[in-house]
Amino acid sequence: MEPIDQVRQTANIIEIASQYTSLIKKGNKHVGLCPFHSEKTPSFTIDEDKQLYHCFGCGAGGDIFTLVMEKEKLSFPEALRYLAEKYNIKLPEKRKRSPRHLKLEEKIYSINEKSLAFFVQNLHNTKEGEK
Repeated sequence: MEPIDQVRQTANIIEIASQYTSLIKKGNKHVGLCPFHSEKTPSFTIDEDKQLYHCFGCGAGGDIFTLVMEKEKLSFPEALRYLAEKYNIKLPEKRKRSPRHLKLEEKIYSINEKSLAFFVQNLHNTKEGEK
């Protein structure tokens, strides 16, 4: 079984969501105040069978990985590690990248930085960017 699937099957979205908001079981769902926006009436719903959440107030929704990514401000790999550690799931070691791969990665980052600077410049200093 792939590590992502193992974490998805082992981790419990109710347990994780309960770290961020109080939940009440109603039928086959759990409801509570949304952890993503301020509200007084619960609109945050979790389907435990499907391991998915949805907020009818702000539209937030997703699976356990999305929940952790949004609440903890993590990337997908970081959320995967976070959940794997919480549920004592051993992930495979990171593969060592070749010097060629690292050099290519550096070039890509450099190109992205230059692209960002170009677009920011155009956004702030052109008529088209003012629109």
